[in-house]
Amino acid sequence: MGWDTTVVVLAEDVDNTAVLSATLHDLDSRDYRHVTSFEKPGVLCHAYERRKFAPYWVIEEISKTYPDVKFTLLSSDLDLCGPGGIVRITNGEKADSYTFLDGRQELVKGHHTERLYRWFRYGGLEEAVRLDHVKEFPLYWRDIDDCWAAIAPYEVTPQIEHLNRIVSEAPEAYGWKEMRIL
Repeated sequence: MGWDTTVVVLAEDVDNTAVLSATLHDLDSRDYRHVTSFEKPGVLCHAYERRKFAPYWVIEEISKTYPDVKFTLLSSDLDLCGPGGIVRITNGEKADSYTFLDGRQELVKGHHTERLYRWFRYGGLEEAVRLDHVKEFPLYWRDIDDCWAAIAPYEVTPQIEHLNRIVSEAPEAYGWKEMRIL
């Protein structure tokens, strides 16, 4: 018997969000539940619940087909009752990964599209905080199998609570359009 994790794929600089959403669905989310896709120009947010692990290997392969797209893979739990995590992938290469045990887990579980986008997008709030700690916690691929050893050494819950207060409307109010998944 397994366990579920919320998985969110943010894809930026996308030319055709419908094709990418269908690809993500066909290669992984088709067999899972609570699948949603939202788009706004150049951006896709694809979320679902799946068994056990964030499928970084799937995103890694897809990113080879879409070399200009910047992927951010998020997971609410990378291990049974474990930390949430993030993997940044571009052009088939995993650029960075780490885990967290704070308000980011709840942010991922809630999968409010605009909050996720503002916090986790490339150049977003998470990246700014991440770069402030790059000397003590360098950018690199950390094996997800050792997720407890890769916990980010900084806390961001107060900033996320602020984000939750200022982004309070439905995603459509921020220009997101829900996509139909075939």
